[in-house]
Amino acid sequence: MDCLRLSGDIDYLSFTRFPDIEALNRCCDRLSDDPKLSIKAIRPRIVLERSKWFFGYPLDHLKWHDDKGA
Repeated sequence: MDCLRLSGDIDYLSFTRFPDIEALNRCCDRLSDDPKLSIKAIRPRIVLERSKWFFGYPLDHLKWHDDKGA
């Protein structure tokens, strides 16, 4: 669904979706067992709840300043 490259001790953060834990485990095993990918570790984290939704910035309500008069 989404993948971010990070600085620090974690290289990537991937947002994925699976129908169940078994499917998640199979995917993690398949990825970590592939020597071409050189994955040292996969640390799954399961989202329990989405406490806040982001609906985008309210661009329609912003007032834009025109610099032509300056």
